[in-house]
Amino acid sequence: MVRVDGMVDRRNGGGVLLVSSNGAGMGHLTRLLAIASRLPEGVRRTFLSLSSAVPAVEAAGATWEYCPSFGALGGTTGAWNDMFAARLRLTLRTHRPDVVVFDGTWPYAGLLQVRAEVPDVAFVWSRRAMWRPTVTGAHLGVSSVFDLVVEPGEFAAERDVGATTRRSEARRVGPVTLLDGPDLLPRRQARRALGMPEDGKALLLTLGAGNINDITSDVGAVVTTVRERHPDWSVWLTRPPIAERGVDLEGVGTVQVYPLARYLHAFDGAVAAAGYNSYHELILAGVPTIWVPNQDTSTDDQGARARYASDVGVGWCVEDVAAEVGGALAELVDDDGRAQRRQAALARYPANGAGAAADLVAGLLA
Repeated sequence: MVRVDGMVDRRNGGGVLLVSSNGAGMGHLTRLLAIASRLPEGVRRTFLSLSSAVPAVEAAGATWEYCPSFGALGGTTGAWNDMFAARLRLTLRTHRPDVVVFDGTWPYAGLLQVRAEVPDVAFVWSRRAMWRPTVTGAHLGVSSVFDLVVEPGEFAAERDVGATTRRSEARRVGPVTLLDGPDLLPRRQARRALGMPEDGKALLLTLGAGNINDITSDVGAVVTTVRERHPDWSVWLTRPPIAERGVDLEGVGTVQVYPLARYLHAFDGAVAAAGYNSYHELILAGVPTIWVPNQDTSTDDQGARARYASDVGVGWCVEDVAAEVGGALAELVDDDGRAQRRQAALARYPANGAGAAADLVAGLLA
């Protein structure tokens, strides 16, 4: 239901509007898609996203709208929030959802303004945890304006000491991933779909979209080390849909698919950024991984994630790629070492929390 011009319009009920912040990767959008894909049959799903990768949700049967982020438009934050509020109002009038789900670290002023104008619409905040200890979380008080706060779980939750751990309003679920283990393609089928040779060891190199930090030098260090010390391994570099610039290296394969998780069994190991999505997807798939935390994120404590994976034996943590990746790769290419980490990952990984999050959202439709 949505209140339009002072009237409550109850036509076309049973809809959910999923609003994702921009971010520098696709984590916010993918978490929402994971929840949306598990909503009850017949529920209308519409996305309003600040991510330029939002057309990817169409393959899942959802409709979408794109709204440029503040970073894409520039200007003042006040002007952007006014624009976003106007766009959100229009989207609510057009699609008439019963529930709005926002996934982002900071609910925008424009979002909060519109929320106050539509009391008949339930608002949900999907709020990822694992914040850096230095982030105060002063804005967490706005949690009270939401009907529900859902916290996607963390495999490394034991190391979470951020501001959200001192809050009690969130309903916590397991780690939220778009796919479950049975959804992943078998090795041969995945390799065929990616155009990879059926035989030979393959390393996945996925250090993010490169929109926060320049990944070129780290990519070069990994590729050079593999070529010089492990020439029997091939390297495959991801190019996410949201990437603003590409990295092209001679002799390095390119992987540009969504969702990447479906094809992870094609790879024998990985070097990856420790963002929420890649971290949980690779551990879910049991891919032995060298984790490279991005130190330039504003809130996400990727260092804690990466160190935890190393400490519990499901991967390696490398914070200085140029200096440390050689030693980690030497362990990764060892068959026994990879097998041990794969088994540890599969044994430790909890159930997917996307279904539980979808159930909580669906409960508001009632």
